[in-house]
Amino acid sequence: LVFWTAPFAEIYHRAPEDYFRYSCPGAIHIFREAGFDIVQVQKIGDTLITTGWLMGFGNADFTQSRLNTKLLNNVTNSKRLDHDPQ
Repeated sequence: LVFWTAPFAEIYHRAPEDYFRYSCPGAIHIFREAGFDIVQVQKIGDTLITTGWLMGFGNADFTQSRLNTKLLNNVTNSKRLDHDPQ
C-alpha cells in the first residue's frame, strides 16, 4: 500500500529547485510502469479553487458546498482515468 501526494498547481519555489509536477494520468503511468496496481486516485480541488488559491484567496472565500464537494468528497475511480480529470 502506498499513499502518495504531489502538488500540481504550486507557485514556483526554487527550494532548492522546482522540477516535478504530476497530473493524475502521469502519476498512474509512473506507478504502473514501476509494477504497482492502482486501486484509487483522488484529485483534490478544481480550477476555481486553484486559481483562487494562487490569487491569495482562502477557504472562507469559497462556499462550504464547493469545499465539501471539491476538497473533501472528490474521489475518482482510477479505472476511468484515461485523461486528467477536471
